[in-house]
Amino acid sequence: MQDLIDYAMRHGWGIKLVDLGRRNGEYSNGLIKVNPRKSPYRQRLTLAHEIGHAHHDHPWTDDPVAHERQEREADV
Repeated sequence: MQDLIDYAMRHGWGIKLVDLGRRNGEYSNGLIKVNPRKSPYRQRLTLAHEIGHAHHDHPWTDDPVAHERQEREADV
């Protein structure tokens, strides 16, 4: 996990552990939030996924088509 944290920090993205309820994580305006209530494995996967959003600088959207495209891009 530390390697992903270091990568994010080198790129200027902040990381914050936040209780997000049932959600695993989110990215907005240069800040990656990861839910510390999830397993270490899930946290690592989530951080990698949210770094994908940060890399593509995805804005928040309520358009379901754009949202699905962003999710696929972040997973890659």
